[in-house]
Amino acid sequence: MGKVKYIDYSTERNFHGNTLSPFFTKRISFSHENEVRLLYSNNIDFNEEIYGKNIKVDLTELIECIYVSPDAPLWFVDVVKVVVNKFNIQSKIIHSDLYKIN
Repeated sequence: MGKVKYIDYSTERNFHGNTLSPFFTKRISFSHENEVRLLYSNNIDFNEEIYGKNIKVDLTELIECIYVSPDAPLWFVDVVKVVVNKFNIQSKIIHSDLYKIN
């Protein structure tokens, strides 16, 4: 688990000999998210097919805001609101204006 590092990909690389770095870096334009990520890795047994692991979490504790892609049509924002309400998640939904930001 760790905080995401926001970098300028034109001047920095997200791989510095550490295979985990790419999972914890994003473009600077997303720095407002202040994201924290949890990465789970299983010891691989090639005789067994394991595609993931369920980890019980409280989404209301993890999600403050939901940002919808600036490319998404307005009707999609409404769909996100319906899904969020269905699962009783009390989070602010924001139709991102990322492409309008200078």
